[in-house]
Amino acid sequence: MRAYYLWMLWIFLSCQTLSAATLHLICVGNVDRSERILSAATEIDVTTMRQEAAKMASYAGLEISESIYLAGNVKAKEVFNKCKQLNVAPDDALLFYFSGHGYTTPPQENDPWPNLSFTGDSRGVSLKSLWKVLEGLNARLTFIFADCCNHEISLRYAPQLLRDKRSDTSLMRKNYRKLFRETRGTIILASSKKGQASLATQYGSFCTTSFLQSLQEKLSEPTNLLDWQTLLDTTTHKLHFLAQEYQKNQDLVFFISESP
Repeated sequence: MRAYYLWMLWIFLSCQTLSAATLHLICVGNVDRSERILSAATEIDVTTMRQEAAKMASYAGLEISESIYLAGNVKAKEVFNKCKQLNVAPDDALLFYFSGHGYTTPPQENDPWPNLSFTGDSRGVSLKSLWKVLEGLNARLTFIFADCCNHEISLRYAPQLLRDKRSDTSLMRKNYRKLFRETRGTIILASSKKGQASLATQYGSFCTTSFLQSLQEKLSEPTNLLDWQTLLDTTTHKLHFLAQEYQKNQDLVFFISESP
């Protein structure tokens, strides 16, 4: 009889494990090591986003699965294939983060989103096509964050495109759950408008810093005051003022599509 109960307990725990929702994190930091300031900023960005993702998962009641690409030779095809092959359950959350070089080209006049540049195979991935791939995985929440430039460059020089994002603990937990456990849909943001540079110092990129600062501030607010629109509006303001301190302009581009 004891063996029977142990067997039933094992089945129960196995089912509990199988039913747990997961936060899938794909974190990419890709800048040539010769670009010392930007390379240092990218490493800091990836480290802080990994730390934040761990908190997101912990407070939102999610398991976490990480795929980290941090080097000067990250390949577009490797990352793109990883995205396509993710095993995502309907109740899972998906966070894709990129810190590195970005660009746009003249034919993309009506496309506000940048292309992500990968030094490992000298290829680019359009954020728009990556968005379609990740959204097609049908996660409960898909969050895509590209911290990169959006300058226009000539097709002659453009990489060939690869085809195919101190508080009360209880309140923080509620807000993390609201954003990353209870939201269903897609959120996508790029760190700069077309024609703008994505600014950084050796202490990190302006956009990633603004987003994380805004997130930590808003987590301490009452749950009914926090949503993705409010969070990204706050990020936009912080980024704008931070860039102005350096007499530059940088504006966040974002899109929110929430499903019932």
